[in-house]
Amino acid sequence: MRVARAGYTGEKWGFELYVPEENVDEVMAKLDAAAAEQGGLHVTEIDAMAMTLPAEAGYYLMLDLRRCTPYEVGFDSMVDFKKDFVGKRALRKLSRKEPARELVGIEVPDYDAVIYGGPDCKGNEVFKDGKHIGYVTKFTYGYTVEKNIGYALVKKGSVELGDVVKVNNRYDAIITPKKHLV
Repeated sequence: MRVARAGYTGEKWGFELYVPEENVDEVMAKLDAAAAEQGGLHVTEIDAMAMTLPAEAGYYLMLDLRRCTPYEVGFDSMVDFKKDFVGKRALRKLSRKEPARELVGIEVPDYDAVIYGGPDCKGNEVFKDGKHIGYVTKFTYGYTVEKNIGYALVKKGSVELGDVVKVNNRYDAIITPKKHLV
């Protein structure tokens, strides 16, 4: 077996195990027994690795930022107008205005909540005091933090940390920092 340390997403302890196919069942049985004794967490799904762990650490995937500008998601310092790129004129024009929206973290206490992220999804609208203020861009279960977490793109200045909003007028969501790991 080969073991590689995986920690790019901010989890405290993460390893990738490369095991010959004929030994997988034996190794998994031993790992599951050891994890049960130590309170370890067995995560094998690519969704958890690609979606959950980056979200817990406050990292975004391009999928999470569809139809957003760099200014709405805090990436304005990454725009280099000295370089040539597609959309430069449009971004320069946007850079002169205050963004109308901002990306915020969310936590949904309802363990069974089902919310899809993205600008084209149904059932992910965010409301505050009955007014539509945005939509959820990402929603996932955070295995390390043991709660439902994600991001929402909302009207700038419409929420503060700790505010409770409604998603699809069904689920309570608490506004949090974008980084969910402490």
